[in-house]
Amino acid sequence: MPGGYGLLNRALEAVGLGQFAVAWLGQESTAIWAIIAMSQWQSIGYCAVLFVVAMQRVPREYYEAATVDGAGPIRSFFAVTVPMVREMTTLLVILTISGAFLVFNEVMVMTAGGPNNSSQVLGTWLYRQAFFEDDMGYAATVATVILVITFTIAALQMWVTQRRRVEA
Repeated sequence: MPGGYGLLNRALEAVGLGQFAVAWLGQESTAIWAIIAMSQWQSIGYCAVLFVVAMQRVPREYYEAATVDGAGPIRSFFAVTVPMVREMTTLLVILTISGAFLVFNEVMVMTAGGPNNSSQVLGTWLYRQAFFEDDMGYAATVATVILVITFTIAALQMWVTQRRRVEA
């Protein structure tokens, strides 16, 4: 089997798409995408629970008012639900983007930055510079860059959504 024995490759072979089975973590072109997919799959349950909680907090009166005004389920979703869960969306976007810059464990466990540094991220680069190259100054600079990028994106996202805040 050219693609290995992973769950995805077995599923592809089971449905007759075995020609698409590859060594996802062993190829430069697919390693980072496999890590991204795993990371997103790992956090999707947490995000779903937070969205469900946010949607349950939307007062039923708003949906009733939308129905009286002639809105169907799709229009009610976009006119009532989406604006009312905007703050949760903001929080999850910030957490997801911050998490993307703080990814370390997934990369180290799955590929250690390889093959050929194709799945190297800022966190693993920081680690490599600090503990393999013994360049603590450079590692501290990378850490500062991660902090500045994450803070800037979070502040920008909060500024954009604060301007369009919806009160319940």
